[in-house]
Amino acid sequence: MNERTRLNNLLSNLQTMQNERERQENESRRRALQETERLEGEVQSLKSKLSEESEETRRLASLRELESHERQERIDKANAELASAREQLAAASTARDQLRARVEEQTILLKSSEEKLAVFSKPGSSTHDVNREQQLEVEIAELKKALELVKTELRDAKEYAEKMKEISANAEEMLQDMNTTHDKFKETMDQQLADKEVAPSNITQLRDRLSSANSTISLRSSVMNFKRATRNSRKSNNKRKKSAIRQNKRTNSSKQKLPG
Repeated sequence: MNERTRLNNLLSNLQTMQNERERQENESRRRALQETERLEGEVQSLKSKLSEESEETRRLASLRELESHERQERIDKANAELASAREQLAAASTARDQLRARVEEQTILLKSSEEKLAVFSKPGSSTHDVNREQQLEVEIAELKKALELVKTELRDAKEYAEKMKEISANAEEMLQDMNTTHDKFKETMDQQLADKEVAPSNITQLRDRLSSANSTISLRSSVMNFKRATRNSRKSNNKRKKSAIRQNKRTNSSKQKLPG
């Protein structure tokens, strides 16, 4: 009877230990699954952040290239307009100077003709002198008319030259502003890209954390598989132990039933 009680206690203790071990393993497995799910969530979050960082860098580089190209085209166009304005200003200045010279020339001719007319207009002039006087009057009238035309052209040329000078100055100022703005834009974009490159720790750290999280998940999966295999092996051993104990009980019981 004592042997049977001892075997029953042994079976009971063995069952209690097995139940406690299974409870602990289940709790450990539950925590491991929660941690794995957390890490998997972190992996997805890190992948998203890594993708966003890479996309932002590509976006900035693309924006810089596109904006720089468009701005450079506008600067090239402004340079061409400025060069054209300067050429037209030079041509207008040359035309103005030539007209000024013609005015001076026409003025000299007119003065000379008026002086000659004064000579032939004196009393006592001959018929020849009268004819010459009339001829000079016609010449003076024509010279005055030509002089007025040249003066008008000169006035228009001066106005055109001033206008082209103003256009040239405005074009030059606009070009300078465009160059300044373009330089500031490039500086800003270069700084933003430099921040991404100088601090690649953002992407590097994300990649390191991603690699670490993946390694942890892989390690936990291996540990869980190992524990599962160990648990199954332990269950098999416990079953064999219980079977052996029951076999001993049956053997002892049979011996007690045998007649003395």
